[in-house]
Formats: sequence, structure tokens, C-alpha cells
Amino acid sequence: MKRELNDAWLRSVKPPAAGRIEIRDTEVSALVLRVTPNGAMTWSARTRTKDGKQTRPKLGTYPAMGIAAARRAARLAIGGIIGGADPIEEKRQAREARRTRLRMVATGEPSLSNCSAQ
Repeated sequence: MKRELNDAWLRSVKPPAAGRIEIRDTEVSALVLRVTPNGAMTWSARTRTKDGKQTRPKLGTYPAMGIAAARRAARLAIGGIIGGADPIEEKRQAREARRTRLRMVATGEPSLSNCSAQ
């Protein structure tokens, strides 16, 4: 579904009985609001990376992030993706780095930051 999103309409959105719905903004075409049956409303930007992979990075949640902020965030995310960034891959790499650090702490392995230069 595609429609002009505004605060009054967003406040009136009811969650679907089953499944989830995605509503595209008419002003920023890549901006999507996903509404789940439990009432969660999540902003994302649906676009493609330079190598053609479809990507949908999460921008925030409604009402914590209003429509104006979501549009700004979508424009920034799309600009980064056009410039070659892949926010989903960056998030995966950050998650893996955190897991590696936690494993090193749990096993007592020294990390590069714990080594002193001699």
C-alpha cells in the first residue's frame, strides 16, 4: 500500500489481525512503515545496494521517531547506500566483532587492546 503519511493518519493506524502490512510513503518512495499484529510500527528504507541486493535497513520505531525524522533518516540511509555503503552488512560485521570480543573475554584469550607494546 502506498499513501501520503502524516501524524494524524499514523496515530489512527490499527494493527492487522494477522500477518503484517507495509505502507510506503509517497514523499520518500523508499520509506516504509511496517505494522505487525501486536501493534509494533517500524520504519525502514527499502532499496538496493550497488551490487543489486535488496536491503531494508531499520531506521527506528513509531512513535519514538516521527514521520519527519523518518523521512530524513531514509534520505540519509539511501544516500549512504548509493555511495556504496551496505548498512545490513555493517550491522552483521559489528555483531560478529561483539561476539568475538565476548568469546575472548569468556575464554581469557588476550585481545590486541590488552597487549602492551614492548
